[in-house]
Amino acid sequence: MEREFVFNCTAPDGQSARAQIAAALEKRMDLYSRERIPWLWGLADRLNRVEKVSQQVSDRRARVRRILGTVDWVLGTMLLAAAWTEPAELPLLLVVGIVGTVLGILCLWKRRRAVLAVLHLALGVVFLMASFGDPAELGNLMSLGLLYLVVGIAAIAYKKRKAGNPYEQQAGPLAELLAELLAEVAGQTVRLIFSDTGLKLAAGEDVSQEIPYEQLEYAFETSDLVMLALSDRAITLQKKDLTEGTLPDLREELARTRFADLQEERAAQSETPES
Repeated sequence: MEREFVFNCTAPDGQSARAQIAAALEKRMDLYSRERIPWLWGLADRLNRVEKVSQQVSDRRARVRRILGTVDWVLGTMLLAAAWTEPAELPLLLVVGIVGTVLGILCLWKRRRAVLAVLHLALGVVFLMASFGDPAELGNLMSLGLLYLVVGIAAIAYKKRKAGNPYEQQAGPLAELLAELLAEVAGQTVRLIFSDTGLKLAAGEDVSQEIPYEQLEYAFETSDLVMLALSDRAITLQKKDLTEGTLPDLREELARTRFADLQEERAAQSETPES
């Protein structure tokens, strides 16, 4: 028995298509890697099943970490300044001061980088002035002052990179290509015919391709698109262009392969409480 679905192709919204193609690419890589390294994904899934805390608890923990980081930095700096002038005589104090200061810097860098920059620049200047004022006793503080100035300048100059989505970068050219291809066939009819042996792709009345189900690797549905990933190419159609057949029937046919409804997954993720 054959089922036929007819699409009357129209030009897509490029920006919307780009985001949806990126989601499909990411899902395809997810499914592919799960098949290749299931043990690693099993571990990741177990970690993700750990109960997430409320936003209130998360904020409280963040405040505690900031306080502890500040305390580490203050105590570490005090010990470091005391031991830096006589490092040979106070090696243990020097090591403890370095560890405390580094831990404080790491914590403040993540959560209070502007404060860290001001503190390091101010102390760097203080240490330098002290070393110039009494070079015989405090001359060693010059190197410590320079180190603090370097950290302060680095904290000011550092700009956090926006975490780019590599799938969106790949999706850009694909979305442009999709727009060009659909623009070329705008107004034409594309038919998907599902039979017992495979998928037939027809442009107009003539069947142009017959694709065995073994070559149909994945199928994805987004808010606007239906995407079929084959072994060597992909077929992308817009749901709004479907003129004959229904989406529930199309989903039933796509279930012959590995079908993922990205709309349902996004809705489930939006309902997950923040950690």
